[in-house]
Amino acid sequence: MNVVSMAGVRKRRVGVDRVQELLLARSIPLLHETAVLLTRDGLMADWASIVDRSGTIIAATSEDIAGRGTLLAALAWGTTADSSDTVSAVQITGFEASLVVGRRASPLGADERERLAVVAGIVGVVWGHLSDGGDDRRPGPRAPVRLAAV
Repeated sequence: MNVVSMAGVRKRRVGVDRVQELLLARSIPLLHETAVLLTRDGLMADWASIVDRSGTIIAATSEDIAGRGTLLAALAWGTTADSSDTVSAVQITGFEASLVVGRRASPLGADERERLAVVAGIVGVVWGHLSDGGDDRRPGPRAPVRLAAV
């Protein structure tokens, strides 16, 4: 019998191929969609989202989370609030947005929070490269990308 640790599974899920998808994104909406999917799957989370400071959900993997933008923005920028999920957030460098992930089973460990920060850093770099010279640093109002949980 071969026993695979959960840590091994988690590390495989945030592999080179998945990070390459972020680096090769051809549009900002595709970047956002890929980032939340990679984050949710790679950290074995229940959901992930990108939210701006005003509470607008830019991308989310769950309809339930898509309606909780104000709460997520409060959590992402340091205000505590009630939630049944254990939530971690990392601001996307250079942008007024954060990558937020939640999981009911257990809090994220230090290594998982570090990977979350790496994904947010990659998103910030690629987002900057994809920006067309206009002020794309403020996500602005637009329909969020909502993805079905897989």
